[in-house]
This record gives sequence, C-alpha cells and structure tokens, in this order.
Amino acid sequence: MRRTLDKAGRFFAAASGLTRRTERRPGRDLRVEAEISLAESYTGATRTFHYGRDVDCDACKGRGFDKVKTCAVCEGVGSLAASWMPAVRKRCPRCAAKGWIGERTCTPCEGTGRVRLSHTHTATVPEGTPDGARVRVKGQGEGGYQGGDAGDLIIKIRVAPEPGVRRDGDDLVRGLPVDFRAAALGGQADLALPDGKTITLRIPPWSTSGRRLRVVGRGFKDPHSDRRGDLFAVLRVDLPHESDADARSLTLRYLSAAAGSSDIRKDELRDELEAYFAARA
Repeated sequence: MRRTLDKAGRFFAAASGLTRRTERRPGRDLRVEAEISLAESYTGATRTFHYGRDVDCDACKGRGFDKVKTCAVCEGVGSLAASWMPAVRKRCPRCAAKGWIGERTCTPCEGTGRVRLSHTHTATVPEGTPDGARVRVKGQGEGGYQGGDAGDLIIKIRVAPEPGVRRDGDDLVRGLPVDFRAAALGGQADLALPDGKTITLRIPPWSTSGRRLRVVGRGFKDPHSDRRGDLFAVLRVDLPHESDADARSLTLRYLSAAAGSSDIRKDELRDELEAYFAARA
C-alpha cells in the first residue's frame, strides 16, 4: 500500500513539476546598434559585431560544481512525500529540487556556472530596412542555461541622413536639377539611384521647380514582402539670373504660363523661348 502511494506521489509530482528541477532556460537577448547609409538601406548591407556573451561553463555544464553527488535525502528525485499524505510531493529542501548536491566548486567559472566569451558575428541587414527598424538574429544572444536555447541578437538600425534624399514610407524622394531649356521646352535628365544605377527621365515642357515625376517600382523594397515603393524625382529648375529686363520678363512670363495663367499664349511664348535659347547656344 505504501509503495502504491509512493508511486502515485511520484506521478503527481511529475505532473505538478515537483520532480528533479533543472535550470534549463533560454539565454537573454543581446542588443546592439548599427548605422548604415541610405544607399545600404536601399540595397541591403552586412555588419560585423564583436561582443561578449555569457554561456554555460563547459567544465561543469553550467552547474557551478565539477563534482556532484546524488542527494541522499530525496535519492535524486528532487521531491519528497509529504508526511501527512504520501501521494502529495514537496520540493526537497536539501538539494532545492535539483536531485544532486555539489561537492567541489568549479574553478573555471568560480561556481557561477557561466563564463563570458568573446564572440563575433556577421549579420545581414535586409534590403529596404528603414531607420529605427530592429533586425533579429536567432541564437546569437547569450547562451542558454544548462542546455536551453540561446537568446537572440537584436540589431537596432540607424540610417544616416543624406542631403536631398529622403524616404517616405517605401517611396524614395530625391531632387533632380534641371536646366531652364529642358524644363521649358521638354527634354531629358539623368538621375542616379542609390544602388549606383542611372535612369533617364523625360522632362515634360512647362515644368517648374517642385514638380514631381513618378517612376513606379524604383523605391525601397518592403523588407517583409517583394513589393517596392516608387521613386519621386522633385525638379529643381535652374532659372537664368541675367540682369537685363528682357530676360527677367521672359522668366516671369514663363513661370506664369507654367502655373496656368490664361493671360499668356503658350505658343507665342514658346517661340520667344526657342529664340532665347538659340541665341545662347
């Protein structure tokens, strides 16, 4: 009868967690920061990190003792039958539910069960990663405790600002200088992308500074999908700075016509513009 109760007690102990306790648990996540350029945000990048991480001591397997013995009180079970009801188990106070007693402190870890090791890891920052994003690298944090899973390395990304270029969601917005002739009569302009490639854009006639030209699918890649944002080229028209009254008048009338003024006939003004540019060719 007593043996039956003891077996039942062990069963309920296992079900309630009151058996030999191990310290197996996951390691902590570690956090670092990385700064990348806007071009690297556009194309993706790699960064190498050097840091210290705590792991289980190999000599003692994270227990803190390199020599242990089975607990004589609980006989290695980690729990004891309650005196008032053998089927109920309680934690062994002698071994703190571990089932073993340490006999000799581990020298390499000085009894802590943990050692700090230098660690190097090269991580990939995915294409399209925005400023402030966090990149999680599995298993590169602190080592797990007594066989537990290692924590993760969490990289906070900072994208360095670049003059004349910005990100708006997944869209890329950048300025495009255009000469007065191309803006007035129509033309072409080359625009460099962050990945080093160059595209040629058609400049519509009667363009002014601030006009946005859209190129579909040339923005930043969404790091969580295959979708790409768009490119918006914002025109910056280089207007003439001549001091003579005729040139100033032509520039002002052009700006009024481009803004949609009905007081100026575009066909006549276009002839004047062509003559103006031909005289300076």
